[in-house]
Amino acid sequence: MDTDPETIERLKSLGYVGGTVIEDFTFDQTKDDPKDLLGYHSLANEINWYLVSKEYDKVQVRAEKMVEQRPECALGYEKLGAVTLKQKDYSRARHPAHNGTYVRLEGTAHNAGYGRLS
Repeated sequence: MDTDPETIERLKSLGYVGGTVIEDFTFDQTKDDPKDLLGYHSLANEINWYLVSKEYDKVQVRAEKMVEQRPECALGYEKLGAVTLKQKDYSRARHPAHNGTYVRLEGTAHNAGYGRLS
């Protein structure tokens, strides 16, 4: 499918196209396939619900599963911290680096989250 130059310029102005359009359906196979992460993100959504409904034991179990599944990802640690803060267990509500675990934080959302946990 050829796209006319006017359409390409319009798409570029909207931020959809940074260069030439390439109809290549390959993907970076060194990264996780997003569909394989659905269960992980479902746990995060369940945790949000259980935090609101104050079912902290369920939050704890699911957050631990998140950390077990993806220890390199900050989201599970953030959820663990959130439950300890909700329970006002401030001695446990701390950055995982304090327990000897290194987590590389990416993005302002996680940095802000850990700012309130440390």
